[in-house]
Amino acid sequence: MDSVISNADACKVGERLAPVKILEKLAQNSANGFLMATYAEINWFIYFVDGKIFYANHSLEPFERLELHLRRIGKIHNLEIDQQLYLDLRNHFAEAKLESFYPSCDYQAICSLANKDRLSEQHAIELVRAITKESLRTFLLLNDTNSRFIAKDQAENVLWSTNFLLQSKDCQQENEAWKALGPEITSSYQRPHLINGGASLTTDVRDRLNKILVGFDFHQLSLVINQDSLEIAKSLHKLIHSGVVGLWDPREPLNKLPKTYNLSATETKCLKANPPPQSPAESTASSKVYKIVCIDDSPTVLREMNRFLDGDVFQIFPIIDSATALMKIMRINPDVILMDVGMPNIDGYKLCSMLRRNSMFKKVPIIMVTGNTGLIDRAKAKMSGANDYMTKPFTQAGLIEIVFKHLLE
Repeated sequence: MDSVISNADACKVGERLAPVKILEKLAQNSANGFLMATYAEINWFIYFVDGKIFYANHSLEPFERLELHLRRIGKIHNLEIDQQLYLDLRNHFAEAKLESFYPSCDYQAICSLANKDRLSEQHAIELVRAITKESLRTFLLLNDTNSRFIAKDQAENVLWSTNFLLQSKDCQQENEAWKALGPEITSSYQRPHLINGGASLTTDVRDRLNKILVGFDFHQLSLVINQDSLEIAKSLHKLIHSGVVGLWDPREPLNKLPKTYNLSATETKCLKANPPPQSPAESTASSKVYKIVCIDDSPTVLREMNRFLDGDVFQIFPIIDSATALMKIMRINPDVILMDVGMPNIDGYKLCSMLRRNSMFKKVPIIMVTGNTGLIDRAKAKMSGANDYMTKPFTQAGLIEIVFKHLLE
């Protein structure tokens, strides 16, 4: 039976307590249900079974977070995860509100993957733990919060649960590690970029960083280079301190999340006196700009590609007419080409073959984009000289992953 929990020792509606104290109360009372806490228009949802935490998330981009962690786990374990799986998740749960399901809709999506053997139970648990840790870590950064606990009957499909003390201790240790990187780094969602093109670095280091520091935050970078986000931040910290690497603010809406380091009045004054570039436009001129050609006869698809690759150092060149594409591509000299298969005049396979016969494009990555998923289509793409193959409709994380796979080769 659903209700706001009413026993005397549990959290009451509107009660303001430090996050750890709230979790401690719920653990002591062997709570079943979920805590909903609000801060700066963000809602956190922390799910309990018998006083143990079994999932946590928050309302900012929940499915982007789910997809990012799922792709990261896929890379870590070399899993062959079908693109359709991501699309099914998004289509099925895109319109749902987190609080309208118990447990939340994204948690149910993970359970569904495990139940249908599209994801092993081991990897499903790893996914649950990763999302819980990231979400709970940001919750514990709050000084206090408005919260209420909604009592529920014991949840089904509990894949994993953990003692609140163990989980909060782990998250707090990670928060302390992030805090130690301040005042240079104040959020794990900041976006590192090279200043002046990294002129003071060795050629190898500069070339490597130019390829990856293109406006993605530390969490997105963890997918791109398959490394923990905190370890990435630690490895860049000295370069940030020395002014070789700069940091753009977290993109909206992630800029609403609490910071890992809060600047003192003196630090804020110093920052205002010597402000770093705050917008991509202020530093793009001295950074590597990747030219991405997108060829498709659908304006809708081209708009989606442009929106998904709206990074700080991408320059997108949409081409709608395949008949004039070759001359345009020669003038652009792109770093990556994304190409539809089924186009009038000249189809993608033929255009790809034509490009490969030109010495300028022998090594330029060409990614075929199509609604077809058959093996024959993949074979035809390979025979025409394509480096890779992506199916429509695609997601932002999928597009970023495949583009960077080839930029980093």
